[in-house]
Amino acid sequence: MNTILDTSPLSVAQGFAAMRQFLEAYWERGGKQSDDIATLLGALAP
Repeated sequence: MNTILDTSPLSVAQGFAAMRQFLEAYWERGGKQSDDIATLLGALAP
C-alpha cells in the first residue's frame, strides 16, 4: 500500500480523475454490477 505524503489540495480535474479511478476499481471488484455503483453513490449523498 502506498502512503500519500502530499497534503496540498486537489484541483477539480484531479478530484474528478481520482473519483473516476476509484469508482472504476470499485465497479471491477464488484463484478461490474451497475447496482453496486448506484448503491455507493446513494450512500455518498448528504
